[in-house]
Amino acid sequence: MSEPSLRDIEKALSTLWMNRDVRNWYLSGAKRDQMPNEGKSLSRSVLDTLDKRGVELYGSLLSFGHHDVMLSVFPYCAQILEKKWDEIVDDYLKCFPPEHYNFNRLCSRFPEYMAIKKDSFGKKGQLLSELSDFEWLELEKIEQDIKITSLPYESLKDPSQFVEWAPVLNPSIMVRKYNYPLFEIIERLQEKGKLPAKLPVETTYIAFYRHPLRNTCCYFQLDRLALLLVEKCQADKLSYQDLLIAYISARNDILPTQAAEEFLYAIDELQESQVYIGSLSCKSS
Repeated sequence: MSEPSLRDIEKALSTLWMNRDVRNWYLSGAKRDQMPNEGKSLSRSVLDTLDKRGVELYGSLLSFGHHDVMLSVFPYCAQILEKKWDEIVDDYLKCFPPEHYNFNRLCSRFPEYMAIKKDSFGKKGQLLSELSDFEWLELEKIEQDIKITSLPYESLKDPSQFVEWAPVLNPSIMVRKYNYPLFEIIERLQEKGKLPAKLPVETTYIAFYRHPLRNTCCYFQLDRLALLLVEKCQADKLSYQDLLIAYISARNDILPTQAAEEFLYAIDELQESQVYIGSLSCKSS
């Protein structure tokens, strides 16, 4: 019999460390015909030479570490899933084994997993899919490698400011559309520890972005007009005058003067929240 290759050894160890069912079978000493499907391709000669105590210890440490990280990143998903959480994490790690030394990165595909599996969670499936995306984006924005430079901003008072200046959009911003009011649901979980009997359904748009001065993720729920102001700036560099015209056009149910007042308030709010991070001369490239 030929000597096992390094690939055979690596495959056996990674499967035993990462797959709880195969590891439990191996440690129990059960017969080979009782081995879970994921372990049937492993080299018997490699399995016979491994240190069972070492496999158990390292596999358990990895499992604890993975579960701790998943719980810290997705606390509200875990709260909703309750006793099923550990089982779901194990299944997720089988479907998407970690491929990065950074433990945080092992969480990156959990929203994808929840989107695939959402039908198996019944009425909560779509909510869990969206909530996992929301929770992951917080960590993703914190770890995003991007330079954010704030510029000066003065409230718009002089007509020349509208023509000569344009807002600067936070370059880290990402907008998500959800079918549930996630802020309301998270607040309910924090206060009551469980979901309401009837889930509220409401289309919401949430901006995720890095704070320019602190290594934190910020959230901002956008109404349709704030969304307009963000999307216009994502598409092109527009002056405050261009944005005002677009805003008044979208707010055609009130007088233009009232819409202009709303616009000024909305711009100040976006600046204060760091969605906009200052103003830049329209003459600048």
